[in-house]
Parts: sequence; structure tokens; C-alpha cells
Amino acid sequence: TGLLYIVGRRPFLAWLLALDSPSIHFSRAFDYRAPHDIPRGAHPERLNQRPPVLCRLIVVVQYVAAIGSVVNVWLQAWELGIQTFCTVAPNFFLAPALWTVLRVFLHLLSMILVRLRIRRNCGGVEAGEFRLCVTQKGVSVDKFKEGMLFVGVAWFLHILYVAHTLFCTLVFSSFVFIGTRDAVGVLSRLMASAICCRVIIMYEISGLREA
Repeated sequence: TGLLYIVGRRPFLAWLLALDSPSIHFSRAFDYRAPHDIPRGAHPERLNQRPPVLCRLIVVVQYVAAIGSVVNVWLQAWELGIQTFCTVAPNFFLAPALWTVLRVFLHLLSMILVRLRIRRNCGGVEAGEFRLCVTQKGVSVDKFKEGMLFVGVAWFLHILYVAHTLFCTLVFSSFVFIGTRDAVGVLSRLMASAICCRVIIMYEISGLREA
């Protein structure tokens, strides 16, 4: 979401994906990759090969899917809070909602981290909230050295990844009054939102590589 916000110049879509993504990559918690290494590999000959009508249709589908996923995740968190019982916090029915709010905070820190490392060069670049990254011409970024602030935020974010995963495991493993069939339904809904978010993110990052 950080690359989509800073480089792709699609902040509203980036925030929607931050709100509807119900998972954080725990396996990448301490894995470092320079942000400017991701949008690399331009293929100018592929630009503008997609018909404008198809591009507009894809944009509409992206926002409809993202908004639908946001509603799905937050409604699911609310239903879990009021229809189940969390043994680790019996008097706090908003534990699932807190899990989703903390995840948004992690995405915010991720965006700040990308901002500290790279910034998009706006000179002569066509960009916009409702414009696919693959159709943006001449995407280039300005790179900055890794300062102490960047390193501090990065390590703080990595620690929060682990803490968020542990909190998620603690909360979801302590639910009672929920059957196997209902648990499968909850998992399916969260997985659907995660897959939807992942598809949109990978498509836009792939577009940045081609732009």
C-alpha cells in the first residue's frame, strides 16, 4: 500500500486496501527489501496497449471490490465481537475490531517508511487517483539514503508485525460459542478479502514495473 500511495499516486485506493486487508505477512516481518527495487523493469512498448474503456472498467472493478472488501472485513469483525465470547477479554467485545484498527496503523507506518526512502518525481508525469499505474508514463522516483529515522521506524514496524500477529492469534484462539461451520465461514470471508486486496496490489505494482 505504501508504494501505491507514494509512487502510484492512488491514495484513496491505497487506504481502502489498508482497511480491507485482514492479514499481515508475518514471514516478511524482518525481511528487508529496498522500496525502489520493486517498481523496476520498465517496458515502454507495453504502455497504452490496453483500450481506454478497458482501463476505466478495471478501475471501477478495483474500487467496487475494495469497498466491498472493507465492508466485509469490518462487518465480520463487528459480528465476531457481538456474537461470540472472547475469554481473554470477556468484558471487551471490540477485540476483533481492535485487531482491524491496529492493522491500519501498521499500513500507515509502512507508508511513512516508503516516504522516508523514496519519493516520486512528478516532472511531466501523468498520474491520478482514477488512473491505472500501468497507464502512467515515465514513472521515476527520487531515492534517499537510509537515515536513523528510517532504520528506527523500520525496526519498530517489524516488531509491531510480530506483536499484531500474536494479538490476532490470542484473540481468535480464545473465541467460544462459535461452531466449526461458523468458523469456516469467518475464515472464508477474511480470506476472500485478503485475496481481493492481494490481487489489486500485485496488479498495480506490476503496472509500476511496466510504467
